[in-house]
This record gives sequence, C-alpha cells and structure tokens, in this order.
Amino acid sequence: MTRNSQRGISVLLVVFLLGAVSLMGVVIATLATTQHFSVAFSARATQAYFAARAGMQYAAARVTAGAGCAGITPTLTIDGFSVVITCNVSGTFDEGEATPYSIYDLVATASGGSFAAPDVTNRRLQATLKFP
Repeated sequence: MTRNSQRGISVLLVVFLLGAVSLMGVVIATLATTQHFSVAFSARATQAYFAARAGMQYAAARVTAGAGCAGITPTLTIDGFSVVITCNVSGTFDEGEATPYSIYDLVATASGGSFAAPDVTNRRLQATLKFP
C-alpha cells in the first residue's frame, strides 16, 4: 500500500468516528430532555394528588361537622388546580345501633394545566364515610 491510499483510509476513519460521536451527542441530548420533562410531569402529578387530597379532607371535615353534602362547596381552587368535589349520601341506616348513620360517597378530582401546553394533570380520589 502506498502512503496516499493510507491517507484516504484515515480520512474515512475520522469521518466515521465524527459521525458516531455526533450521533452519541444527539442521543444524550434527547435523553436529557426526556428526563427533564419526566421529572416535571412527576412533580405536577404529585401537586395534583395533594390538591385532590386537600379537597377530600375539606369535604370530610364538612360532613363530620354536620353540614352533610349540602355544606360542601362543589368547586375549589387549590394551589392553581381546579378541585371538583362530589358528594352522595346513600340514606340513613339503622342496624340496631342507638344512633342511625348515613354513608357518604366523596370524590375529589383535581385538574390543572392546559392542553396547549404539555402540563395537563388530573388526579381523582374517592372515599366512603360513615357518619355519625
């Protein structure tokens, strides 16, 4: 082999290595961006969960204070999330107990974000409450 033909192989090897390194850089940048969005969505989902939980605690407190379903504000705004609370009472039961009781089904749904931006998050919590 002559020196000129070896020089051509070296250029080909350098071009191949530059392409491989560039491809690795693109893959790493894509993974970093994906990781960033994943962390942001996870944090937003946790915030929505706690907003729904706060709505559920509010509804349970109103029911146990004696206000029943009528005393619950159906829509709240908690930390930027719209929290919708539904309450259904199943009626009054008396199973030989001294005090009759009611069964309340509570649902709190926290929604936030917009479909225009990739940050839409919803969390729904459900609880059944026996009172008094």
